[in-house]
Amino acid sequence: MNSLELALKLEDEGFRYYTEQADKNKGNSLGEVFRMLADDEETHKRILENQNDIAGYKVEDGTSLEKAQELIKRFTAGRKVLESIPGMPDLYREAIEIETRSIEVYQALHDNARDENSKLVYKSLVHQEKDHKAIVEEIVLHVNRPGDYVESPEFGETKTEY
Repeated sequence: MNSLELALKLEDEGFRYYTEQADKNKGNSLGEVFRMLADDEETHKRILENQNDIAGYKVEDGTSLEKAQELIKRFTAGRKVLESIPGMPDLYREAIEIETRSIEVYQALHDNARDENSKLVYKSLVHQEKDHKAIVEEIVLHVNRPGDYVESPEFGETKTEY
């Protein structure tokens, strides 16, 4: 399998994953985040499928990292505990792996591209996939936050040396 075929496969995996998560989170802002990510993956696949026309293609910005972070914060606002669905941490790790592999593949395609516009397209795709990875990592942060705590010095064990 060459890099382009692998990139298409990864875009399909990402699209399916994000669509499934958007459906599971219908009606909340997390669902909106996953829908935006799925739309981006579908756009990436169309770009790759039209490889012959890539020289004239201009990649537009994908999902806004800031917008996604705001939606995630809105989803968790006012909740003391965000319960994660069993198995979700594994699914989020899988999404991070897909994004990491996509970054690597697009970087390789960029490095091997022969014309400047193709290099720009692949560079933009690398940037967008890095944003996707950051978004999923932000979701993981918010999902895991109830399990993370900071010990209060008032109640923690302290050692005083005299």
